[in-house]
Order: sequence, then C-alpha cells, then structure tokens
Amino acid sequence: MNSFVYKRISKEDDMQVRDLIKRVYKNIENKDFFILWTEEQMDRFFDENYSILFGAYDANKLIAMVQIFMPPEVESEYYDILDIKKPDSMCELGGFLVYEEYRQKGIMSELSKAAMDYFSTLNYEYIISTIHPNNIASRKVVSKLGFEYIKDLTTQSGFLRSLYFKENQKTSV
Repeated sequence: MNSFVYKRISKEDDMQVRDLIKRVYKNIENKDFFILWTEEQMDRFFDENYSILFGAYDANKLIAMVQIFMPPEVESEYYDILDIKKPDSMCELGGFLVYEEYRQKGIMSELSKAAMDYFSTLNYEYIISTIHPNNIASRKVVSKLGFEYIKDLTTQSGFLRSLYFKENQKTSV
C-alpha cells in the first residue's frame, strides 16, 4: 500500500502545481467541473492573502492539491445568499485536483481534512465550497467534511455551482 504525505505546498513546488493543473484540466472529461485559473491568479497562489495550498505527495511528486481561498477572493454574492453581514469572515475550500491514476484512493478526503484542520486555526468564522452539481466525487468530499448543502446557483462569473457552507469549529474562543 502506498503511503502519501499531506502538507502545505511550498513555492518551490510551483512548477509541479502548474503541471498538475494543466494535466488534470487537459484530461478532465467534463471541463465545466473545473474553473481554470489565469496565469495572474496562479502567480498569486503563494500569497497568503490570496490562497493557501495543500498537497498530497507520492515521494516528492505532487499528486493532488486543494486550496483555501482567502476572503477577498470569495465572491460577494455568497455573503448575501448566506446572510452574513461581517465582511471578510469567510474563506473558500476549492481547487480539488488529483491525477487520474491516483483517484479513488481516499487521497482527496485525507488532503481536504488536512486543509480543514488548518482552517480551524484561522480567524475566519465560515468556509464555503462551490462545486459543479454533477461533480459527485468533490460533493462527497465536502459532505464527509460536514459541509451543509445550501443550493445550486449560477455564479456572478457565470458558472453553475452547488454552494456548501460550514462554520469554523474552533475548540477555543
């Protein structure tokens, strides 16, 4: 059995991140499942005011990733839908990517748990996830993490997505 390492992705792995994104997007059957980042967005991946990346590694090879996107990157419509009045109180779990040959091994579930453990240490009250309604694998991951399904919607950016929501379950105040 393979043993994978789950950890934050460092800037040194930027090329592996970009390769993972390109290869997964190229090979994904339903392109609507994935909102491709621009080069400018990918250039900001290691800016902690934009996102925090977590990866699964097989030896030193990045095989999967997930991100926490920081509040300025969360579309304002989600605050309105969830009736959250406090600005910058919410971040987003997204960017679920795993190489095809590593799928259905529980990697994304474990990797997402690591990201959520990190989220619980942050000073945000809420986290959302937006997933294409037909992306069953990603929907299962967020459901296992305790996210609540809110509704399907077309985002301000024009993408069909299911909105999921979770409060930060910090143990200390």
